[in-house]
Amino acid sequence: MKKDRSIRTDMGEEHGVSRRGFLRTVGGAAVAAVGASMIGMPTLAEAAGAGVPDSVAAERLAAEATAIRAHRMNALRRRRSMLDKLTREVFAGHLNTKFRAKSGSSGVVDLILISATDRNTRKVPGVDTFSIIFRGAHARPLEQGTYRFTHRSIGAFDLFIVPVGKDDKGLLYEAVFNRFTS
Repeated sequence: MKKDRSIRTDMGEEHGVSRRGFLRTVGGAAVAAVGASMIGMPTLAEAAGAGVPDSVAAERLAAEATAIRAHRMNALRRRRSMLDKLTREVFAGHLNTKFRAKSGSSGVVDLILISATDRNTRKVPGVDTFSIIFRGAHARPLEQGTYRFTHRSIGAFDLFIVPVGKDDKGLLYEAVFNRFTS
């Protein structure tokens, strides 16, 4: 004997649903609701306004979430697009020029690009692997982390750097790039 797995919505429509599908939907909604309440976000009813059915509130919130997701994806595409343009050849063309690294706690620190080295020693096709080394003043050390870099010709981009040593002229920082190309 087959069990009836249909449910009736608040609008009187009937839909078939599996137990797994139901639990995924309800479980996801519960996790989202708990997470939202923990950070002070409104409930469905509060978000949509009093007297609005939950299904309408859910549709409104889904539309807002879709718009936010699209905005974040576009921002990610722009960042990726900029990083894709940052090749070893681009950096090599700007050796011995000033880059500015900015972080919230360190302010702005001037760094000089001193090397751009190809690390694809096996010449694997479709792989772009290189490192760049910056030199900064002994008086303004930077910790390992991501900084907002600016350069007069290249523009602005975020870059993760690691302190790798020092020489008589200053402190050395390295950024390593490993990525697949088309």
